[in-house]
Amino acid sequence: MVTFKYAAPTTFEDAFSLLSGAACDAVPLAGGTDLINNIRVGAQSPKLIILLRKIRELSGAIEEKQEGVLIGALATLSEIAQHACLRRNFPAIAE
Repeated sequence: MVTFKYAAPTTFEDAFSLLSGAACDAVPLAGGTDLINNIRVGAQSPKLIILLRKIRELSGAIEEKQEGVLIGALATLSEIAQHACLRRNFPAIAE
């Protein structure tokens, strides 16, 4: 079993501090699919996992703007697929 520490910063500054202080032994976690699979197969064994979901500036919000659509860094595939504006104006992205 892999053991690691876990941190959930709420600001960019805290996340950067954790990442820089842990050298190469820390990894950020956004969606997690790749990271979790890599840990399971032994391809990665981080000592610290830094959850990014609580950083407000990285929210998963999807916003319609005059120049297009803004998709937040933590938007899930389900949120993107179900968003009315994307389905209407950008069906290839929603699919």
